[in-house]
Amino acid sequence: MGLAGLIGCGGGSTTSDTAAASYRISGSVVGLTTGGLVLSNAGSTIGVAAGADRFAFDTSFTGSYRVTVLAQPDGQTCSVRSPGGSGGADVTAMQVVCRGYAAYVAHEDSQTLAQFSVAEDGSLTAMAAPTLALTYQPAGLVLRGDGAFAWLRYSNHRQVTALAADAVSGALSLVGHAPSYSAGYGLVLHPELDVLYSADYGGAALSQFSLDSRGLPVALTVPRLATEINPKAVVVSPDGAWVFVANASSESVSQYSVGSSGALAIPTLPTVASVSLAAYGSGPSALAVDPTGSRLFVLLEGSHRLLQYGIGNSGLSYERRVATGSQPVALVVTPDGAHAFVANRGDNSLTMFTLAGGAVTSLGPLATCSTPTALAVSPDGRHLYVACAGDDTVQRYAIASDGLLTAAGSVASGGQGPSAIAVR
Repeated sequence: MGLAGLIGCGGGSTTSDTAAASYRISGSVVGLTTGGLVLSNAGSTIGVAAGADRFAFDTSFTGSYRVTVLAQPDGQTCSVRSPGGSGGADVTAMQVVCRGYAAYVAHEDSQTLAQFSVAEDGSLTAMAAPTLALTYQPAGLVLRGDGAFAWLRYSNHRQVTALAADAVSGALSLVGHAPSYSAGYGLVLHPELDVLYSADYGGAALSQFSLDSRGLPVALTVPRLATEINPKAVVVSPDGAWVFVANASSESVSQYSVGSSGALAIPTLPTVASVSLAAYGSGPSALAVDPTGSRLFVLLEGSHRLLQYGIGNSGLSYERRVATGSQPVALVVTPDGAHAFVANRGDNSLTMFTLAGGAVTSLGPLATCSTPTALAVSPDGRHLYVACAGDDTVQRYAIASDGLLTAAGSVASGGQGPSAIAVR
């Protein structure tokens, strides 16, 4: 097998005054079967070819290092074992481990987390340890981009749970728990920093945590900021610059700026810190930002609508609204930003949308399972997964290039009352 090829370089140092402290980074690669993997450290990037069993940066570094996955390979998830250190000597024992996708389904009624392996065709198979027992009712679930960690929060308890994923199988195991300000639903991870944000539904607050090396949340120096009433959903822009919160009872969206450490601040004028939704409907239940970071989508459960806002330096600007089905509760945008899907629990349907030309446009409804409650799109954008609380199933749909869905199978969800689903 060959070494990874260099895509771009920069950020290292080989000058004479630092040569004594410079070092190189290399390691092994396990399980990589497809192309597209890109690793990064201190501004240097390397692409790793399908089938490679070694990688090596051809730039020397000084100081500390932290190797990350900048781009995942097609249809796989890779994580870096022992990714960081103080440097000073050549690093040769680092390991990058790649696997197929894994899917996880949280269940409120049975207080369990089910876990599945995802085949190349998108079908789900229960893992050897198919479920993890939980103590409380999980309502929010988020995964790190490299699939190495997952976090849960609960609708009936003030706690955030951290779990670590096996690098080969994706199977989760408990790391520990951290207290949260109140019970709640919304949970999101900053795309570049080890910072987690939690919408505290009963506490009218947005909590913020750093993450230690085990993935365990640790409250920041300022542990929380005020929101409006009943913050239900939270999302962060792809560039990590903004965090938005949907306040279910205030009929509003709050906006926060993100500092270099991940700590939040209420923005100053001319940016408006909160936008009222009352003129367009009620019951904001879900949020999503398109991959360009230029548009925010707000789902209104009480008014059966999807709102589109532009994101700018002065805050949010209303652009348009479109109809959904009855009682829309879940929203997801495809990784390429071309399409969006909404789950409507009131009439057991999905609504398909195109985002072409910068405007959300309905492609129409599609009948689905009983009481769809949560959605996830595979990282490659090929499949949509729908968790259904009415019949305890997960439905799978193939996503066509035009955004239309085709049913591709279903499995038992692995518990009762599925409330959240994630695939990585």
